[in-house]
Amino acid sequence: MRSHQTPSESGTVTAEFAVAMPVIIAVLLFGLGQVRELSATTELREDLASVARALARQESEPEVIRWFTTLHPGVHIKKSLESGVLCVEATSTKSAKHCVWVGEH
Repeated sequence: MRSHQTPSESGTVTAEFAVAMPVIIAVLLFGLGQVRELSATTELREDLASVARALARQESEPEVIRWFTTLHPGVHIKKSLESGVLCVEATSTKSAKHCVWVGEH
């Protein structure tokens, strides 16, 4: 047995689709934004770890900082050395910190 849709039922389906589609698109865009934000945070942390390791190897601090700020404009770095631990902290809208053991100097 085959069911027949009346014109009013067909219009209801179209209206439901018209309401649902913007919601689906908004949820997808929100999800993409969250993935992008997570990726940027991960990249910041990885680059900050590279800075800490480079400074622990006693590479040129101005060159290392320049490399980092080229990749992350607007992010400021603060370095500290205490009890043989070198810490590098990045601050902007987000903050991250990475420390490495360098031994007593």
